[in-house]
Amino acid sequence: MTMPRDPKPTPIESLASAVDAAGDGLRLDAYLARRFGQELDLSRRQAKTRIEEGSVFVEGRCVTRVEHTLREGERIELRLPASRRVDGWTITPEAVVFEDDDLIAIDKPAGLPTQPTVDARRHNLLRAVEDHLRARGGEPYAGLHHRLDRETSGVIVFAKSRRANKGLAEQIAGHRIMKTYVAITAPPREPLADASWRVRNFLRKSDDGRRAKMTATRSGGALAETGFTVLTRRARGWLIEARPLTGRMHQIRVHLADSGLPILGDALYAAPALARRAPRCMLHAKTLALRHPVTGAELRLEARLPDDFTGSLRALDENP
Repeated sequence: MTMPRDPKPTPIESLASAVDAAGDGLRLDAYLARRFGQELDLSRRQAKTRIEEGSVFVEGRCVTRVEHTLREGERIELRLPASRRVDGWTITPEAVVFEDDDLIAIDKPAGLPTQPTVDARRHNLLRAVEDHLRARGGEPYAGLHHRLDRETSGVIVFAKSRRANKGLAEQIAGHRIMKTYVAITAPPREPLADASWRVRNFLRKSDDGRRAKMTATRSGGALAETGFTVLTRRARGWLIEARPLTGRMHQIRVHLADSGLPILGDALYAAPALARRAPRCMLHAKTLALRHPVTGAELRLEARLPDDFTGSLRALDENP
């Protein structure tokens, strides 16, 4: 009698996070929704399902109680089925901003998630990088330490080797990588006092029921700081340079909206009429300035402005 073969195990992708000060004392389901809500389209209800099915680990131990209380510094691991490509995006030579034996920097297109989402069918940049490296032979290594929102285009860097991974992670965690973004915003309703300014406040999840939305708060949030400079003024919109000094979720989008300059196409933080004026949120990660984690060389990685961004810039000069 022929015995049936055991089915192949489902490939698993693991996402890890250390609980920050804002997460201290939170329930496990609330923390997962706050930490991965935007990146994974993860609601609190979906977080509860993942916990109860045994996909969440705290300090290496599987936790199935949604009311489990977290402490700052604890390591949380979320294990999801590996992504299966559907309408996948592949990396072309034009998309590679920089590459050597230790690093690869990619010009991410708008609309592509940086990492796996709850929907395992959706392609993502991390998987595209792994596929790109795997095509050259061997098992790829891609260390991801910073992210871009799905609708944000621009440069993002990965470690290709373990010797580079620690140094890259330390630079990002220590805010020693200089990031420059450009955004197309609505013109301000009130005159700005200066062409350059800085916003420094605290951000937390919004109370309006939209799990991916952030809001400024006087206490209970995470420190967020961004410097801004006006590059171009037009009657129908402005081009703004943003230099984030911290890396909070939606930081630039919230700070610009609170400054009276909501980003065109931003469905979360701009009024509906402004959100409809662009095909997506007009935010682009233009440059990264860092020290090579292995050689020590100074690197400046730059991604060109994509066509939809330049098209929206041209539209600023058109009649309403």
